Amino acid sequence: MSQPTAAAASSSTATAIPIPAADGYKIHKPYNAKAQARDCCNCIFFLIFALALACAVPAVTRALIYLQPALPAVAVISSAVTVRNVSDSLITASWDVTFTLSNPNDRGFFYERLVAYAAGGGGAAGGHRIANVTLPPFRQAGRAAATLSASFPSLKFVVNDCAANRTILRPCAPAPLSLQVEPAAVYERWTWPWKGDVVVAECDVKEVAFRPRVTKLELGPASCRSDGRWRRLEVKCRTIFWNYVYVAGMCLAILAFSL
Repeated sequence: MSQPTAAAASSSTATAIPIPAADGYKIHKPYNAKAQARDCCNCIFFLIFALALACAVPAVTRALIYLQPALPAVAVISSAVTVRNVSDSLITASWDVTFTLSNPNDRGFFYERLVAYAAGGGGAAGGHRIANVTLPPFRQAGRAAATLSASFPSLKFVVNDCAANRTILRPCAPAPLSLQVEPAAVYERWTWPWKGDVVVAECDVKEVAFRPRVTKLELGPASCRSDGRWRRLEVKCRTIFWNYVYVAGMCLAILAFSL
């Protein structure tokens, strides 16, 4: 009875399959379609979010630039100073100025307030204001220009050692004189963040040189520069836009070279 047992044992030993070691075998995870689709959706969402974030700054700055109207433009056509009175140290004169106020936009402006100033003293800021004239409010259509006049009847000029006995004896030292125009403009199209703006236009300084036996001095035309919140916001947005484009271009160039 012992012989069959030994034969069976040897038979079982011979048919046993050895289990190899785990080293050298890769265990593959089962394919999961839902997980792969979720990863793909996350990747697409991240790309869309990154693209929207990259385009947000240029889009906002360009929109703000588009919403800001161009400032009214001022230019002096002619001006003349007429001597009214002469004392030993003071000359009183009137100043008549003709200038244009232009609207470079497609939509109109309504000028709620329009003030013209005579400024003396010169300097980078156009000098200090010595007289003013308030002009009536009016509406100006788009792409239009209006010719306006301002008269300052009594400007006083301090002179030294060139006038005596109510007479100008010799040429006086030049006195600086300039025009400043301040329109409070409301634009007729929707703008943001300001519907209106108080624009300040400063014109070139003219030298008034009183001379003997000359009672009227023609100062001629002058160019002017306008400034206001609309223009300052536009300049700031343009600076941000182009700086952002420059930085984004540099990042893309670095990324392209690194690939």
